[in-house]
Amino acid sequence: MMQTPTKLFSDLLYLPDQALVYEMSRLVAQIYPDKFLLETEDYEFELDEYAIVGKCSLRLLDDLHPQFQTEWISLEKGGKSGPRNGMYEVRWRGVVMKVLHVTYGGADTERYYILADHAKDARAFFAAVCAWGTEVHGEILVYRGGYWRKDKDLHAQIQSASLDALVLPGTLKADLVADFEGFFAAREQYVRYGVAWKRGILLLGPPGNGKTHAVKALVNRLGRPCLYVRSFKSERGTIHTNIGHVFKKARDASPCLLVLEDLDTLVDKDNLSFFLNEMDGFAANEGILTVATTNHPEKLDSALLDRPSRFDRKITFALPGLPERHRFLALANERVDGEMRLSETDLDEVALATDGFSFAYLKELCLSATMSWMRSRQPGSMGREMLDQVETLRYQMKTEPPKVVPEEEED
Repeated sequence: MMQTPTKLFSDLLYLPDQALVYEMSRLVAQIYPDKFLLETEDYEFELDEYAIVGKCSLRLLDDLHPQFQTEWISLEKGGKSGPRNGMYEVRWRGVVMKVLHVTYGGADTERYYILADHAKDARAFFAAVCAWGTEVHGEILVYRGGYWRKDKDLHAQIQSASLDALVLPGTLKADLVADFEGFFAAREQYVRYGVAWKRGILLLGPPGNGKTHAVKALVNRLGRPCLYVRSFKSERGTIHTNIGHVFKKARDASPCLLVLEDLDTLVDKDNLSFFLNEMDGFAANEGILTVATTNHPEKLDSALLDRPSRFDRKITFALPGLPERHRFLALANERVDGEMRLSETDLDEVALATDGFSFAYLKELCLSATMSWMRSRQPGSMGREMLDQVETLRYQMKTEPPKVVPEEEED
């Protein structure tokens, strides 16, 4: 067998993408003529994650210089290092293989070259990793930039989200729970009566009124696999391709929730027909509860907004009325120090004065009034501080675009 060239990456990574893929394949096959070679760029082939959970063992070899890349995350979390290029020895179910990991192109495309003594071992290993990769393992997968990523921060937000903290009018909260829980509990009824077991729910209304919090709280309550889509755009692949990837992942993970954040920014006239074909075409989409949110329903095509086979249920999260504002302020009032608490009269006055406020602006009102109160710390003066802040925030609402709390953080 030929010796592995130590400059394999540096000799080839300068090539255009298609030439690199071909030349890398040709050279690897030439270097290891007695090995079966399986190549893949499949999204579900998550080799590092598969090894982290103990499904196989990886050992970096010195056949080629292993390259790692470090990314800065934050002051709290520091940096994070991950492999970019290298050759691994893989041990899996008593079989020893080599896997070459190559990252190339402006979009950092990852390609793997599996080298095994027998074709059946390489194929079985590939299938096992991909089968595991299609599952959702108690985390939240977020699709952005053409890739699925495990989002620990979003997962933590969802784990802390509760319907108890959500103030909604009438029976809306109970109706939401019934819709979401009822879908997953009714599979046998759907089958019995010949109804496709899929559902679409659209949450609409102005920003800051609980749509995102409701989704997070319901995901937490249900405990089902959740796929969260924030963008179909990417440097790698077309939007049409990425829409296909999203729905394929959802079908693999079903029964699951597929959350489409800000639907009006995800689907436009250029990709509408492709999106509709994936959502309501020949594919069964069995077991998928698609939940979409939008602040601007007027921007949605009527094919999305008005066809019940796409979104069977449309739920409006309107600006809170007087009872909801009073309840929200009362809940906030219970959580503060006694000297800062509003009297019942104060609660009534502030709730009445905040007509037209969203829940996000009510939350900002509580915060700004607290900051103002802390300067004097005068017991019983919180009502006056809040009423003063109401006028300031109302002026801000009229003169500036709403920027109080991002929709994804409104809870």
